[in-house]
Amino acid sequence: MAPSDISIHRTTSTSSLTREVSRGRSRARPIHLVRQALGIPHFAIAPGIVAEPSDRRILGGKDVPRPILSRLPVEMDKTGPLVKVPFGNEATDDSDEDDEIAPPLLRLSTPSSVFYTQSRLPALSSEHIPFWHALHRFGPQRQDYAAAFARLARTAPHPLAPNSSASGCLVMSNESYIQLVRSVFNYTAISLPATIPDHRYYCVLFRSTRHRSAPPESIRGLYAADRRAHEEAITSGGLLMYWYGVPNAAGENVATCAWTSREEAVRASRLEKHRAAAALAGRVYETYEVVRYVLNVKEGTVNVEAWK
Repeated sequence: MAPSDISIHRTTSTSSLTREVSRGRSRARPIHLVRQALGIPHFAIAPGIVAEPSDRRILGGKDVPRPILSRLPVEMDKTGPLVKVPFGNEATDDSDEDDEIAPPLLRLSTPSSVFYTQSRLPALSSEHIPFWHALHRFGPQRQDYAAAFARLARTAPHPLAPNSSASGCLVMSNESYIQLVRSVFNYTAISLPATIPDHRYYCVLFRSTRHRSAPPESIRGLYAADRRAHEEAITSGGLLMYWYGVPNAAGENVATCAWTSREEAVRASRLEKHRAAAALAGRVYETYEVVRYVLNVKEGTVNVEAWK
């Protein structure tokens, strides 16, 4: 590894500059570029030299978890007849569960690659309709989508200083996560008319690892609370799509959602059912974290960018 590939960063809460050691020279860097005060020496390897995992496979067919699209306001909705998919049967589309556990999802009566919510958005600007339709084609494009984010969260691709952690890595906390979002999901393959208005859609990714000893009733209770919070968020406005994967053998999973703006996402996070679901997370998850990113739609092209 060439010396120029490694930078040593040290910041403190009172320092306004970070020293970067590169090729034996030291230069000052403004702290606003660092974004995190580590308070300890920390190695950071340039993103371009970190190899991608070799065990990824392209997904296709019925193995792909389906996105859940928010139903449009009545006056905008041209979706065909829908049938219920009760809570807990999303993978099979069976209809033998009790609707009282949690609100059921909906799907088209004909074969479909998406689900729809029970609730409708209270309003939606017509400029967002093409993107809403485009999100019907959203999905993961790697078999290891859950493990990929878990690896990034727990394992630094470089030596760590004493008392530091992988989550504190500047590279991993920013660009590496964005690169992984681009790699795992098919956002950049989504096509849109070049004539639609440019817009920055706010997105949230939730990475989690279950407690191995989490009781099944606690897991089911959390998922039911999540469904109720999801429907609550629809009626608050702004949520276009929600997607969650299937936990792997290690209990690792990832979920993501797309909003028309950050303000609407923040408003929904303060609602009663969202707070109730969040309170259950500690009982089920050993670790979890939230990553924020932006889908910058410009001239019909979707670019994944860091949220700033």
